[in-house]
Amino acid sequence: MNISEHLPISIVLFQLIVGVMLPLFHKWKESFTSIIVAFAAIINVLISSASILQILKSGTRTYQLGGWASHLGIEVVFDNITALTSLLISVIFMIIIFYAIKGIEEEIDSKQVGHYFSLFFFLNAAMYGMAMAFDIFNLYVFMEISLIASVGIVTIKDTPEAIQGGFKYLILNAIGSSTILLGIGMIYQTTGYLNFIWIAQEINSAWANSPQVITAVIGLFIVGFSLKSALFPLHIWLPDAHSAAPTPSSAMLSGLIIKVYCISLIRIIYIVLSPQVLEAIPLGSILRILAAISILFGSFFAILQTDIKRMLAYSSVSQIGYIVLGFSLFTQSGLQGSLLHVINHAFMKSGLFLAAGNIIKKTGIKKINRLSGLGRKMPVTFTAFSLGALAMIGIPPLNGFFSKWYLALGSLEANMPIYLVVIIVSSLLNATYYLPVIVKGFFYESQENLDGFKEVKPSLYIPPILLGSSCLVLGLGIKWPMKIIDQVAKTLLTMGG
Repeated sequence: MNISEHLPISIVLFQLIVGVMLPLFHKWKESFTSIIVAFAAIINVLISSASILQILKSGTRTYQLGGWASHLGIEVVFDNITALTSLLISVIFMIIIFYAIKGIEEEIDSKQVGHYFSLFFFLNAAMYGMAMAFDIFNLYVFMEISLIASVGIVTIKDTPEAIQGGFKYLILNAIGSSTILLGIGMIYQTTGYLNFIWIAQEINSAWANSPQVITAVIGLFIVGFSLKSALFPLHIWLPDAHSAAPTPSSAMLSGLIIKVYCISLIRIIYIVLSPQVLEAIPLGSILRILAAISILFGSFFAILQTDIKRMLAYSSVSQIGYIVLGFSLFTQSGLQGSLLHVINHAFMKSGLFLAAGNIIKKTGIKKINRLSGLGRKMPVTFTAFSLGALAMIGIPPLNGFFSKWYLALGSLEANMPIYLVVIIVSSLLNATYYLPVIVKGFFYESQENLDGFKEVKPSLYIPPILLGSSCLVLGLGIKWPMKIIDQVAKTLLTMGG
C-alpha cells in the first residue's frame, strides 16, 4: 500500500492529533487556535474528497487493525456509504467551524475556547469512526467517545440550562449505550462474532436456535439507537440539550451527530439482519409506526414552542422520523429518500441553528413573537433562515422537496399510502411553525426598539447563508447526489445475512 491508500483511516487519526494539540496551542498563543482549526477543517474536506475519488477508482477499502483476522479484530471499511457520510461530515463540520471561530466568543469563557474546539475534533473523530466501523463493539467505542464529547460541547457554556441539558443528555444517552452494549454481549454470545459480515453469516442459524435472544438483541438495539437519535418518544433529552448549548454545538448535534447514529442503524439492519429474520420479526412495522409518530408529534410540539431554538430542536425530532420511515419501508425509493434526507437535513438544520444563533447574539431575542421586523434589519441572516425553513417544509426546487418526494414514492412502492398522508400532513405542520417566523421577520412591523440594530459581521452570516444557499443548489442539482445515493441504496438492498 502507498500512503494515499491510508487516507480514509488517517482522517480519524488526524482529528485525534488536532484535538490533543489544540488546548496546548491555545494556552501558548490564543491567536493560533483559529488558524489551526480552520486549516484542519479544510484538510478534512480534502482528505474526504480524495478518499471518495480513491473509492470510485479502486472500490471498497478494508483495514484489519492490530494484525488480527477480521472476525477477531478491528475491521474498518471505507465503502460508498462511508465515503458519502465522511464527505458530509467534513463539509458541514468545516462550515460550522468557520462560524464558531467568531461565533463562540460571547458564549463561553475565552480560556475554554481551546478545549471547546478540542472536543469538536474528538467528536468529529468519533463520527468518522462510527461511519467506518464494521464491527459492533468498535462502533460502540466510537459512540461512547461521541457521547463524552457531545456532553462537553453542551455543558461548556456553564449556564444552569446548559448544565441541566447536558446532564439529561448524558444520563439518557448512557442508558442508550447500556442497552446497545447488552445487545452486543448477547449477539457475541449467540454467534461468536462482532464483525458485521460474520454475524450476518450466522444470523439465520442463531435465529433458528435462539429466536428469543435475537429478538431481544434487536429490541435492545432499537431502544438504544432511538435514544441516541432522539426518535419519539425517546427524544426527551434533545430539546433541552440543543436549545441550551452554544450555537455551533446545536448545529453540530442536530446537523450531524444524530444523523450518524441513523446511518449506523441502517448499516446494522441492512447488512447484519437477513430477510428471514426481518420477515419473522415485525421490525419494519414497528419502526414505521415510531417514525410516523415522531414525524407528527415532533411537529405538534414544535408548533407549541415560543423559543426559536426549542422550536428547531423539536423540528429535529420530526425530521429524524422521516429518515427512519424511509429506511424502514425496505424499498429502493424509501431508502433513497432516507439517505437523501440525512444529507439535506444536515444542511437545512445546521443553517437554521446558525441563523437563529445570529438573531439571538445580535438582539438577545429568543421568543418567536418578538421577531417581527428583524428580517429588514438582518436581511442576510433571515434569508438564510428562510431558505432552510422553506426547504424543511418541502417547497420545490429546494432540497427538502426531493427528500419527501422519494419518501412518498417509497410509501407507494411499499403499498402503504398511509405514510404518504403522514408526509403531506407533516409538511403542512412544518409550514405552520416555520412560515410565521419568515412572515413576521420580513413583513410585520416590530414592537421592539430596533434602532441601531444591523446585520451581524460577514464571518457570522456567511456560514448560514452558505448552508441555506446549498439547499437551493442541492435541489437544482439533485441528480448529482442521487447518483451516489442510488449506488449506496442498491448496495444495501443486496446485502444482509
